[in-house]
Amino acid sequence: MSLQRLVVDFMFFVIVTYIIIPNLVLRFIGIGTFKRQKSEGVALTFDDGPDPDYTPRILDVLERYNVPATFFVVGENAASYPDLIKEIQGHGHQLGIHCQQHLCPWFLNPWATWRKWDEGVATLERLTGQNVEWIRPPWGLFNLALWLWLKWRKKKVVLWNVEGLDWFTQRRPEQITDRVLKKMSVGSIVLLHDSGGQPRAPENTVCALESICRKLTVERRLPVVSLDLSK
Repeated sequence: MSLQRLVVDFMFFVIVTYIIIPNLVLRFIGIGTFKRQKSEGVALTFDDGPDPDYTPRILDVLERYNVPATFFVVGENAASYPDLIKEIQGHGHQLGIHCQQHLCPWFLNPWATWRKWDEGVATLERLTGQNVEWIRPPWGLFNLALWLWLKWRKKKVVLWNVEGLDWFTQRRPEQITDRVLKKMSVGSIVLLHDSGGQPRAPENTVCALESICRKLTVERRLPVVSLDLSK
C-alpha cells in the first residue's frame, strides 16, 4: 500500500471518528441531547447574543406578553455586554452557553475545543454567579472532543425541533412567523436569534417575535413556558 493511500485512509478515519459519528449520534439520532422539552408547552430560545441593539428589544417583547425564554449566549459577547446578561437574568429568563466564540466545531482541534468551552462556561458563571448546566454548540454541530467534554463536564445539550431560519436578511418577519407556527407543537423547542447571521437579520426576528407571541398566547392559547429538561 502506497504512502498516499495510507494518508487518505487515515484522513478518512479521522473525519469519520472526529466529525461524522458524533454528529450522527448527537444531532441526528439525538442520543444524549434534547430536541424537545418535558413541559406541556413550547419553549423559545435565542442564540448568538447578547446584542446591544436587538437583545433589549426582544426582552421588551417577551415582557409585554409575559413570555419566558432561554438565551444561549456567546461568551465573548457576554463579556462585552455584562449589563445585558444581568438584564436577561433580571427579567427571569434562563441562560446557557453557546461557546466562548461562535466557531464551527468541525475545525477545532481537541485542545481548542476544550479550552473554548471551558472559557465560555467560566465567563458566564462569572457574570451570573450561577452554575452553567445547558449548552448549545454553534450550528448544532459537534466533534468527538466536544462529546467527551460534555461527558466529563456533565453538561446538557439543548438543540431544537423548530427553527425560524431567521439568520437570513431576506427572511421576512411573516415568513419566520409562519414557519415557526406551522412546525410548533406541545414540547417544541424553538430556535431564534437575537444576534449573528447576516447583517440586520435580527431586525426581522424582533418583528416576527411580536407576532409569534401574540398568536401563541392570545389566539392559539398554547402555553409558552420556561425550558424544562428535568423529568
